[in-house]
Amino acid sequence: MSENIIDTMASDLGLSCFQNESLESFRCRVIYSAMASWIKAIAMDQPVYSNNIGVSRRYIYDRSKVIFDTMSKMYLESRNWFIFQEEKEHPVILIRTRLLKHGDLLNKGFNTSIVLSHHYSKQMTSEFETVYGKILSNDIEYSGIATIRKNNNDFTSEVMIDPLTWLDDYLRSASWSLGANSFKNKEYFDPYAKQKNNYYAWSFSPPRLANNVYLIRVPVNNSYEYYLLKPKENLIHTIDPFFKKQGHHIRIMNALRVDANNMTEAKVSGDHSQVKLQLNTSLPEDINVLLESYAWPYSNIKDRYCWIMTPSVWRFITPYIISAGIKVTENSYG
Repeated sequence: MSENIIDTMASDLGLSCFQNESLESFRCRVIYSAMASWIKAIAMDQPVYSNNIGVSRRYIYDRSKVIFDTMSKMYLESRNWFIFQEEKEHPVILIRTRLLKHGDLLNKGFNTSIVLSHHYSKQMTSEFETVYGKILSNDIEYSGIATIRKNNNDFTSEVMIDPLTWLDDYLRSASWSLGANSFKNKEYFDPYAKQKNNYYAWSFSPPRLANNVYLIRVPVNNSYEYYLLKPKENLIHTIDPFFKKQGHHIRIMNALRVDANNMTEAKVSGDHSQVKLQLNTSLPEDINVLLESYAWPYSNIKDRYCWIMTPSVWRFITPYIISAGIKVTENSYG
């Protein structure tokens, strides 16, 4: 009975089991994508007591949680994948947030209501287009939380900027002021560090210069503020909190590692049906959103370092990973 439900949902979503994929992994992928479809469907509800366009976040959460709880009781092993400890970490909230970032759901009013996007499509590669504002259809399939339609249309790929060109442009346009030595407790990012995860590449001692700048961080209120230093000119640049949220400091770290000939790596493996991407470090926000939209987290719903996807989606994602200054190492893929 329960397998019939999974098979039916998978068929509706256009999903099939990957080669050598475990049943547990397949079930979790199906439930994950199915929850995205249900959340989108619930966003189309119009409660009788409301005259507003869209529905509230709470309404979506309450209705979707009932569905999720039912599914997790039917498939108890999936609970380890959909881990959460507090309501703010509930899978429904995580998937709803990812749908908003992806653009399939839209905020309305003062971000108090949510609606399903109007129906349109956008060609992403010569192999597929993304379909927005659609829940289920015979000609679309789910890839993570995104709905895509396969085709073979002509397509001009986005021109990617290499990491060092991006960094040079950033340094050229940045505003600088005197006072590079005015901070206490500052840590230096070491682009020559042996550690491939940027998290461990910080120290209180200045490393060798890369691209004639240091990236430093200063602890502030359980977080960090990031700065660029030009020690020879005694100049400092403050990385704006908005750009930090977008992950510019991560792009700077990776670009400095490129300059130091010490790139962080991402390992790729798989076969004709799937690609597994294993990251060593965090990504800029725009690339995180791509993975959160088009791929499935590997070990659990909050896994940000390992993703699985189809080869066609990987071919779409690859240039963005490389443009972020990450070396892609392929192993038994294709």
